[in-house]
Amino acid sequence: MQSKNLQITINLQITITMKKIGSVADFSRERDEQLRKAFRNAIALPGVRKVMELYALAADSPTSRFWVSERRASEVMGAMLRGMDISKMNPRRKEMFEEIFRRFSDYRLSHPGSTIYEATFAAVNSPAPKFYLSPGTVKVLLTSLKSAKFKR
Repeated sequence: MQSKNLQITINLQITITMKKIGSVADFSRERDEQLRKAFRNAIALPGVRKVMELYALAADSPTSRFWVSERRASEVMGAMLRGMDISKMNPRRKEMFEEIFRRFSDYRLSHPGSTIYEATFAAVNSPAPKFYLSPGTVKVLLTSLKSAKFKR
């Protein structure tokens, strides 16, 4: 019996539903630009500050939206509606999801019949009071952005 080699090429398109460490979100460029601007605004404030204070001021600056995907936020909103305990979440993420849930709930009250996704979309894309990042995370993000700029 004679065997033949058969070569098969498969092209796959993979959709990732949850962001993992090191992944790049669709809105990363927009978030990064707003974070740079918040850091520059912190530097421009009068008074001498330590650099970590500047990172903290940038992290606590208002921003145009909540920096989480609508899909991930709607998963969390659905879980919170079912009574999921988020107390073990990172404190900043927990605070962010609690604020999104408050806005999500307000939206559903004012728009009866809206879906979880519609209410989440409205909440996530509303102005956020801060970035919900630690000063250390802001430092890492801004440093990597600066490094990437020099590599180009």
